[in-house]
Amino acid sequence: MAVEYVGYRSDHSLPGSGVFSLVVLMAHALHPDHLPTRQAAWYPKAEPTFVNALAAVRRHLWAQLNSSTPSAALGSLNSTSSFVDMLVEIACYAA
Repeated sequence: MAVEYVGYRSDHSLPGSGVFSLVVLMAHALHPDHLPTRQAAWYPKAEPTFVNALAAVRRHLWAQLNSSTPSAALGSLNSTSSFVDMLVEIACYAA
């Protein structure tokens, strides 16, 4: 995965650059071979972007937080898991 920051650089660290680096490193650790990317019909991507890295990390963290939820507590949501997956996907890519 190649994610590059193009912008002003100085001797001082950029605000938020630590978070940027952490997200990129976590995404690479989670998906070392291929980072899942969303493709839009009007904008084909040759490489994953930071948005894809952030979405992958969000999805992993949310899955970890919700993995301890007993399935009985979800009730009828189990039968609509594709709907829940779709909502999680939308939330992962939210700005």
